[in-house]
Amino acid sequence: MAHILASRSSWSTTADRPIFDLSLFQQQQDAIVPNSDSSFPCHKLAASELMSLGKLDKTAAIQTFIWLFPHPHCAMSELDHLFWGLIALEEGPKYLEHGVLGYRLGLLTTLVMHCERKSPERELGADQGEREKKKETEMTAEEILGDERNAFTLQACMTMFDYLLRPSGRKESEVGEVRRVCKEVLNRFFEGKRDEDVVGYIERVGSEELRGEAEGMDLFHFGRGVLEAKEMLTGEGGKEVVI
Repeated sequence: MAHILASRSSWSTTADRPIFDLSLFQQQQDAIVPNSDSSFPCHKLAASELMSLGKLDKTAAIQTFIWLFPHPHCAMSELDHLFWGLIALEEGPKYLEHGVLGYRLGLLTTLVMHCERKSPERELGADQGEREKKKETEMTAEEILGDERNAFTLQACMTMFDYLLRPSGRKESEVGEVRRVCKEVLNRFFEGKRDEDVVGYIERVGSEELRGEAEGMDLFHFGRGVLEAKEMLTGEGGKEVVI
């Protein structure tokens, strides 16, 4: 079996822990040509190797989990496996708080928010004899939640905020760092969206009716966290404050 981590050549070592060289790792990933049987088998192999690596060095494995997520070449099922694998590890929340996963989430959500889609041609009427092509550069909250990739991003954000916004046992300095990460992710997650869509969505996920549902409880925590963090992001007229 070929080694995605190239015999650990992607790693360097300091006195206390190994350091992952992301750029070198990406070069190794790009050099692998996917075959016709599997979309991107290199990531499946990477996940397998990370499992083995984790038995020897949890810190290194966790860092690599984070950098693999969310990779655009990775299928949603693989991303889901990697993400929950990270959450299950004891040190996972620490890395969530320190913004590395927040940065990766930001890359994906920024990509999502800036994608341009063309709506299907719409028949205006038989008497008019013409069609209108509309290029949609603004997507509503419902549209953003509609496809598999964006739904997974939302799931990841919900889980992340559930960890980040729990105040119990946190020092004041840690809470400040958590809020900084929240602001960065929120700024990207809602970038380019009409304010009424954002507010409407937050009100729905944070509504009282969701309190009694198991899944709704996660949504409720996420909605409350977003409401709190959004206040720090918005200035007069609903415009976002530059961080």
